Amino acid sequence: MIKFRPHSKEDIPFRFKWLNDKKVVNFIFDNFKQPTTLAKQKLWFKNYENNPCKKFFTILDDDNPIGFMGLSKIDTKEKRAEVFILIGEGEYRGKGVGRISMNYLIDIAFKELRLKHLALEVNKLNNPAIKLYQSLGFQKTKENDREIEMIFMSTNKNKINLTKILALTLGLFILWPSFALAAVKIVEPQEIKEFKEYDLSATTANAILVQDVKSGKNLLDYNSDKVWSAASLTKLMSALVFLDQGISFSARTKLKAGDSVGGAELSANGYSLSARDLFNCSLMASTNNTVSALVRLSGLSKNNFVKRMNKKAKVLGMTSSTFVEPTGMDSKNLITAKDVTKLAITAFSNYNIRTVSARKNYTLSVKINRKFKTIKNVNKLLFESRLDIVGGKTGLLDESQYNFTTIIRGPKNSRIAVTVLGANTWNDLFNETQKLADWATANWQW
Repeated sequence: MIKFRPHSKEDIPFRFKWLNDKKVVNFIFDNFKQPTTLAKQKLWFKNYENNPCKKFFTILDDDNPIGFMGLSKIDTKEKRAEVFILIGEGEYRGKGVGRISMNYLIDIAFKELRLKHLALEVNKLNNPAIKLYQSLGFQKTKENDREIEMIFMSTNKNKINLTKILALTLGLFILWPSFALAAVKIVEPQEIKEFKEYDLSATTANAILVQDVKSGKNLLDYNSDKVWSAASLTKLMSALVFLDQGISFSARTKLKAGDSVGGAELSANGYSLSARDLFNCSLMASTNNTVSALVRLSGLSKNNFVKRMNKKAKVLGMTSSTFVEPTGMDSKNLITAKDVTKLAITAFSNYNIRTVSARKNYTLSVKINRKFKTIKNVNKLLFESRLDIVGGKTGLLDESQYNFTTIIRGPKNSRIAVTVLGANTWNDLFNETQKLADWATANWQW
């Protein structure tokens, strides 16, 4: 399952490994060909974190790094940047990973950063890469004995074709990530011979959707198109938009009284908190003032942040969803079980969101009232369930009642998404989720 996440410190050992592998750097330029050390890579990453002109991503197969790519020399005034990609693990070359990754990167450049020109250099002997770039719409501009310079412009005559490619590839990646590699055969789960229908007679939920993530097949659909107030499920979209801005998790800001919008809050006004603190509290404890602080830290106005939430919802195919603010406190944030499942699959494909949402506890980086404060995840299933949870997010609002979306690991490395909206109580919500997961694994075979 090919996925992407922002480049992080945990990638330093992989950078060290790949950049010292002659097979990897054979077609990369001279400044990459010198042997590197872990110390050099740690220093490089420290400089990278403080460089707003670079935006790098790690390429993953499931949770395993297989390469990295990025945009450098980003010039927002001239609306241009340089692009590169490195596939570190040899078994993934020639399998379509480069195309998927480049499509994702081009989409970030043009749709998120609003750039108009992308440039790259490629070794003249690297014919597969040259063919890939040309098929995506890059055109040769210069050439010497060793290298070819290429450029892609958003006004390129191939833009329509590229848009179609992006829509297809990114749509498959975002909604059903395991479709990303064409070489992988996707097999839908099948009903077992002794299949039993799920008993909905006792449910208190207003909508339910159980879906096999890899194939996109719905295993159970109960009112999945019913429009419902999103409550704190909104925070998954807010997290995605925040990550899109490329803000370092080491960035800090003070929590302010003006960040308060009611509901669950972190009592730490006046304290300087890291983006990591704010991000983790928002997803684990579902605190609302920390989301407001993240919006401030993003550099976007609240209105522009919400516009990007709705734009991303449209890209994800969330056709019935509307967001009016980023915390989930406004009942006019609207979703459906079908849309939330799409959101969950995308969100939990992101390393940062997935790992935080499945974490039981987190200790803030600063002392609050002279004591280190540890927050606890409100997802009860992390503590009391036997389910192997990939990620999960709760939501509660008077108008919306109790809501939950999660992805669990199922038989034969499958992934099962379970969304429950509008249950009467926390116990009803979590018990229903457990029952649905048990039913899916007992009545479907992979």
